[in-house]
Amino acid sequence: MSRARKLEGTPNPVYGNADHPAALGSGGSGGGVGNAGGDGGGWIRVRANDAVLNGAMSASGAPGTGWQAGGGSGGTIDVQAPVVHGTGLLAADGGGNEVGGGGGRVRVLYDPTLSDVSGLTLRAAGGPGQWGVGQPGTTRLVTQPESIFGPIPPKQPEMPADVNGDKRLDSRDVQLAVNAALGFKVEGLKDPNGDGVFNALDVQIVVNAVLGF
Repeated sequence: MSRARKLEGTPNPVYGNADHPAALGSGGSGGGVGNAGGDGGGWIRVRANDAVLNGAMSASGAPGTGWQAGGGSGGTIDVQAPVVHGTGLLAADGGGNEVGGGGGRVRVLYDPTLSDVSGLTLRAAGGPGQWGVGQPGTTRLVTQPESIFGPIPPKQPEMPADVNGDKRLDSRDVQLAVNAALGFKVEGLKDPNGDGVFNALDVQIVVNAVLGF
């Protein structure tokens, strides 16, 4: 990524690693009459088994606050998951306004045999500016076999609610939820932690114990 640029002089040097991004964006230079430069973009790091990337994820720099102020440079978005799909936008653009900031870095690491990344948009554009446009950053779609990520652990079921529709959370709801999650029948779930009250903690204890978490 480029550091946020100044109105005069040469642009600041590029920093970071496109193949292993791990850096925040830098703030923009101050402008005339005390106008502050824009903040640099953040650093978003995602590690998951199954990443559904819909909507927008942004680590973009902010624009400068006024005359001659520089935009912040874009930060980092780094996603690693064997299963990736969705139609979202991952953006680490430089901030615009008077002087554009440099683009950041976006990387998605995934297993192509398990994923569909055709609907994703990765962007690390330089920020627009009246006095200068920021340089673009980098985007990477990197394929990796599932074995590199390690085995995918079983998905822990969500906390069960009112499964049988009788308007209360009781042992019957737990029974039905566990049976549905595991595909077989487990009997006799009562008050696992022995506090005399059947509540969400009992549900968690039962599910964790049965699944071995």
